[in-house]
Amino acid sequence: MVTANLSTGRLFPCFLCLLYFLCPLCLPGLAAAQQPPVDAAEISRDLLYHPARLIESSWAGPELRLAVFRAAEFTYRLLGPTNQWEVVREKNDKAAAAVAPLKIYRSDRLGADYFLAAASTDDEGILDIRGSAGGEPLARVRLWERKRLAAAWLEFLRQDAPDLTAEALAKDLEIADPEIAGVADDGAYLWLAIRYYAGEGSRGVGTLVRFDPKTNEAKVYQPAELATSSITHIVSAGGALWLGTHLQGEGGIAATKGLVRFNPASGEVRSYLPGSSPLVGRIVTALAASGGTLLVAADAGMCRVERAGSQQENWTCWRIVPERRLAANCPQVAMKFAGPTSRTSKCSPPIGSKAGWPQTTSRTMPGETSTPKPTNWRIPPAGAQRRYAWWPSPEAIRWPAR
Repeated sequence: MVTANLSTGRLFPCFLCLLYFLCPLCLPGLAAAQQPPVDAAEISRDLLYHPARLIESSWAGPELRLAVFRAAEFTYRLLGPTNQWEVVREKNDKAAAAVAPLKIYRSDRLGADYFLAAASTDDEGILDIRGSAGGEPLARVRLWERKRLAAAWLEFLRQDAPDLTAEALAKDLEIADPEIAGVADDGAYLWLAIRYYAGEGSRGVGTLVRFDPKTNEAKVYQPAELATSSITHIVSAGGALWLGTHLQGEGGIAATKGLVRFNPASGEVRSYLPGSSPLVGRIVTALAASGGTLLVAADAGMCRVERAGSQQENWTCWRIVPERRLAANCPQVAMKFAGPTSRTSKCSPPIGSKAGWPQTTSRTMPGETSTPKPTNWRIPPAGAQRRYAWWPSPEAIRWPAR
C-alpha cells in the first residue's frame, strides 16, 4: 500500500499516407504502447490483473462503506472503514456495458432523462441534447471542425512530418466520430465528456460540454492541454471535474495526461501520472466520486483520494499482483520474461506458466545491460492456488479463498 499527500501541398499526400496508414507514425507513442512489456510488473498485470471498468460504491454520509471495482472477469471489493480487500473471480457483464457510448442520461437530481446523439459530417462533429427521444434538440453544439482540428493536431503530427502545413492537414484529415463517454452533475450544470477514435487519419479534440438544464444553453470547453487527448471518464468531486484521458488509434491505446483535474472557473488543468503523483497506472479505466472523495481505477491498480483537490489531498493506492512459487529451489532466477536480456534457470518453470514480480530496483550483471532485480519470484506448481498481494505490502489474500 502506498500513501502520499499531496510544406508544402505537393509533398503532403506522401506524408498523409505515412501518417494515416503506418500505425507507428500515425500516432507517435502508440508504437511504444504496443511493445511487449519489459518489466515484471507489466508482465504480472498483463497475465493476471484485469483493470476495473466500473466502480460501484456505498456511503454513510461522507464515509466510504464499500467500493466494488468490476473488471471483465474479476471483482475487487474494498471495505472502506478497514481498507481490506477481497478478490473474487466472476464474469461482470456490467463492466463491458460500462464502456459503451452513453445515449441516455437519467438525472435523479432533475428528475429528467436526456437523450444524447453525437455524430460527424464531412466537415464537423456535432452533438444534440434532447429532452425526449426523437424530439427537437434542447441544444445543438459544434464540437469540432477542420480548421480547429488542424490547429490542435499540427504540432503533434509534425513530429513525423516536419513539412506538414495546417492548410494541407485541414483539407485531408478525417473527422472523428464523437461519442459521449460520460456525464457528471456538479449540482448546477451537466458536464459531458467527449471521446473519439483517432485511427485511420481520424482526428478529434479533447472536449467537454457544459449544459445548463435551466436555460438549455450548452458551452464547449477545449483546454489546450487536452487538445490531442480523448476524454474517456468524468466525475465531479471537491469542486472540480476529474477526467480520464488517453488516445486510441490503430496501434492501440496510448497514455496522454492520465488522470486530470479541471477547474472550469479558472481553466486550470492538472495532470496526475506515475512519477509526479501516487497514481498507479497511466490510463484511467473507471472513476467514481462522492463529496470530496474520489475512487480511481487504472490499468495497473486502484486509488482512493480523500479531500480530492484540496491542500490536504490524501492518496491511498493499491496494486494487485500475483505471487508465485518456483517448482524447486534454483541457484539462479529465470529472467527470460524480464526484458531484452535473458538469463535462464537450470530448473525451468512448469510448462505453460509464466512469471512476474513487482518492479523494484535494477542491477547490472556481468556482460549484461540493466536488468530488473526480482523480488517475490514464485511460480506455482500445477494445481497450486494463486495468491494476490497488495504491492508492495507483504499482506496477501488467497484466491480462491481457502
